Amino acid sequence: MTQQQSISTGSGHIETICGVRIRKRRTRMFIIFTAFVILAYFDPLLKREVGENPNNKLSPKETSSTNGDIIEADNTSDAAQLSSSSKSKSTADAIISSNYIFPIGMFPSSHSATICALDNGNLLASWFAGTEENAPDVAIYTSIYDSKKNSWQKNPNVAVNAFEPNENACAISKGGDGCKMQYESLWNPVLVNKGNNELALFYKTGKHPSVWEGYVKRLRNTGKIWDEQSTTKLPFNVIGPAKNKVLVEEGGLWLVPSSREANSKDGSRNWKLIIERSHDYGETWDARENVEIPFDGNAIQPSIWRGDDGFLRIVARTATDYDDKGRRADQIKIKKQTFIRGKKYIIYSKSLDLEGIRWMKAKPTSLPGPNSGIDCVKLKDGRVVIIYNHSWGLKSLGRGKLNVAISHDDGLTWKQSITIENFDDGRLSDKNIDKNKKQKPIEMSYPAVIQDSKTELIHVVYTYDRQSIKHVVIDPSQL
Repeated sequence: MTQQQSISTGSGHIETICGVRIRKRRTRMFIIFTAFVILAYFDPLLKREVGENPNNKLSPKETSSTNGDIIEADNTSDAAQLSSSSKSKSTADAIISSNYIFPIGMFPSSHSATICALDNGNLLASWFAGTEENAPDVAIYTSIYDSKKNSWQKNPNVAVNAFEPNENACAISKGGDGCKMQYESLWNPVLVNKGNNELALFYKTGKHPSVWEGYVKRLRNTGKIWDEQSTTKLPFNVIGPAKNKVLVEEGGLWLVPSSREANSKDGSRNWKLIIERSHDYGETWDARENVEIPFDGNAIQPSIWRGDDGFLRIVARTATDYDDKGRRADQIKIKKQTFIRGKKYIIYSKSLDLEGIRWMKAKPTSLPGPNSGIDCVKLKDGRVVIIYNHSWGLKSLGRGKLNVAISHDDGLTWKQSITIENFDDGRLSDKNIDKNKKQKPIEMSYPAVIQDSKTELIHVVYTYDRQSIKHVVIDPSQL
């Protein structure tokens, strides 16, 4: 008998296929069943080929994010690699609201905002404003956000008076050349909620950051206004937070992310990352407890948080250029000439003890940073959110684009999320003019970020082209 033949029986037509006798009317059912078994076996393999994982099991190089995305874990030190989500995030879905704290044009120039949550559920923001940065007429202002009305107060309050409230002081005395490094001025306020309707407002004075002196002003909420309780000058070599919020811990420990700026006449920098600390809720300070975070370069304005493992982390801005392999560009030379320009990255460090006394040498992350201010917040779900300018800053200041990135491993690796503002197309500002009356690039910079403990929403404030301070509310579930 051949491998396939047909025979007739009294019960109907029968086929023999590969040695198996089967009725012809059942042949189609046999073929369909066989095909179904084959597809059922190979379908999971096909899914794996196109990137699906039916068992939700991760390969050794994958980690699972809290929102279900699969991200590539970067276990290398290559600063050129940037992790990315398997699906893009929508800025429109993530941003709940976006508003100016005060109208554009209320102040000639405004910059460096800070924000904190109040005991009653409202928010308080602070910033400095005046003719220009470093002008003698710069004052520090505050504004209250009514969480029920979703609006900021109409007229900001003066928290710290200017040294010389004359809006024309710079132009008159300097012939229009600007104020930089010429006058005593006010700088970079940072708010801390001490509880029981009491707050601490840190700020700096001086002609330049290299000679800053630190002050802390204590405020109490008496309803619609904030009454000054006391103002204290911080001890020598203690200046308070350089820009970003204080890490407030149990037992009265305050860990303060600070830094020192020293620029030489030849243009070289000596910028250092410093952690200051107080053990009694900011009442007393001892400069001998200052800790310098080691870094092979120049960096300032760290942002600090405590990781899931109990160790501290910081990220910071740097003025030091690196190549794509994480090497300092100014140290790579051919025939005694630097042959690469390099790029600037946000840097990262982790403490080697729980107290934050010893730290690993800071190294570049995968995130670009055009030597501009950044800020982080550790979310309740364990993720870390960073607000930064995703730009190399090679063609301009690089501050036209304001971005959000997420870390699932306490700052070791990052993935891009959403873009808050994007003016990174070469456009120039109509109102932000330099001392030579030339238009500056549009600037979205110096963010401050917190998470509301009650609503779990993320609040970001930042400089809007030096013409206002903008407030954006973000839904963390959409990041």
